[in-house]
Amino acid sequence: MTTLEEHYRQNGYLILRGFLDTTEVDKVYKEAKHTFAVQIKRVVGIDVDTDDRDQFENAMFEYFNKDFNSFIGTGKNVQHSISLYRLNTDQRFVSLLQTLGLQSPCIGVKPAMQFNSRFLSKDGSKHWKLDAHQDWRTGQGSHFALFPNLNASDPAWRALFRDVRFRRALSLAIDRSQVNQVLFFGLASESNNTVVPESPLYRKPYQSQWAQYDRKAADRLLDEIGLKRGSDGVR
Repeated sequence: MTTLEEHYRQNGYLILRGFLDTTEVDKVYKEAKHTFAVQIKRVVGIDVDTDDRDQFENAMFEYFNKDFNSFIGTGKNVQHSISLYRLNTDQRFVSLLQTLGLQSPCIGVKPAMQFNSRFLSKDGSKHWKLDAHQDWRTGQGSHFALFPNLNASDPAWRALFRDVRFRRALSLAIDRSQVNQVLFFGLASESNNTVVPESPLYRKPYQSQWAQYDRKAADRLLDEIGLKRGSDGVR
C-alpha cells in the first residue's frame, strides 16, 4: 500500500499541492471573473479590469454591498461553469483514484471556487486567506437512513411505526457492511444515523446501538410485536 493510499484510507481525503498547473486553475477563475464583471457592470455601473486585483476586489466589495442576492446568485452560477466541470473529470484525477484502489471512480463532490478578499475582512485579519484545507464535514450522521413516518395517517401504520421494537428490528435487518462494500468500496463508517463524532453531542452508544446485522434478533422483535408471516412468508 502506497503512502498516498494509506493517507486516503485513514483520513478520507488527500491534499495534492501542485497537482495542477496554475495556468489551468487561472483559466477557470478568469472565466468566472468575466461573469462577475458583467454583473458588476449591470448592478454597480462600472467597467472593471479583471486582471487588476485591487480594482476587481474593490468592485466585488461594492457589488456585495449593493445587491447581496445578485452577488450570491452569480457566485452560485460560476460554480457550474463548463471549465470547472471539465477539471473535475480530468483523466489525471481518474488515474490517481484508480491507484488508490477505486477502479471505477464516481464523482461525489465537484470542485468549487472561492473568491476571498481582504476587503471583506472587517477586522483586518488574515482569516480570509485560506491555505489548502479539508472543508467542514457534513453534519449529517448518515448518507442513507430510514425514517418511518411516525405521523402516518393510517392508524395501524402509525401505531407500528411508533413501536420502538419495529424500528429496532428494521435497523437490525440492515446489513451495513454489505452496503459499505457495494456503494462505498469499504471506505464508509458503518453506524446509526447520529451526529458526527466531532459534535459535543456525540455518544458512542448512539452510533452502535441496534446497528449490528442480526436477522434472528429482528425476527424475535417482530414476533414479539405480533406480526405473523403469511403463506408467502411475508409479515
